[in-house]
Amino acid sequence: MINKAVIGISSNLTFENEASFLGYERAYVSQDYVDSVINSGGIPLILPMTNDDEIIKAYVEKIDGLILTGGYDVNPLLYKQDPHKLLQEILPRRDEFEIKLLKEACEQGKPIFGICRGLQLINVGFGGTLHQDISLAPFETIKHNQNVKWNVPTHNINLEGILKDILNKDQCLVNSFHHQIIDELAQGFKAVARSNDGVIESIFFENHDLWILGVQWHPEMMTHNNSDSVKIFNLFIQKSLEKR
Repeated sequence: MINKAVIGISSNLTFENEASFLGYERAYVSQDYVDSVINSGGIPLILPMTNDDEIIKAYVEKIDGLILTGGYDVNPLLYKQDPHKLLQEILPRRDEFEIKLLKEACEQGKPIFGICRGLQLINVGFGGTLHQDISLAPFETIKHNQNVKWNVPTHNINLEGILKDILNKDQCLVNSFHHQIIDELAQGFKAVARSNDGVIESIFFENHDLWILGVQWHPEMMTHNNSDSVKIFNLFIQKSLEKR
């Protein structure tokens, strides 16, 4: 048996817009997630979208850790809000799939790493809420949706707790591609990174059964040229292997 952690990566859906295949669905994940897991010593396993409880349970049984990936806005109905006019595209099927996946991973005690939407989905799944657009925050914010290349970090975050420990510094630079942010933090979670405007950039939960980390930026896009991103993936892979 190979002594490597098997990491489940939640997939997204894309819809073809060419006439012959209009609306045709394709399951996918960005290659950076796959490469980041492999480069940190894990085995990536893409998890196609489904709402079949037995299949989701089987998915989680076969993996050692779970990555919840970026993508669509989380449906605000899940946190008891009507959609704001600034809400962008949602995909309720994906919300349902990933919340079931999240709950099953928690039930089986598998480490969880949420990235961008993944962080937001975790927060909502545990009872927290979001600002449906960053402009709705009750404070002035910096630019959180950059216009430069994906692997270029554009703003600082201030580190606490596990991230401060693993990166051995008080601040680091991150890239940024989001228009929603955490409003009310889910009970039991700690904010372990914030940008200088106060936006929560990372959350963490740990007890003897669960290990859950969420980040608002995209470290998978920077692992080929950013040592901080590599350290975060290494930590998650290590925790996943330990929990096997």
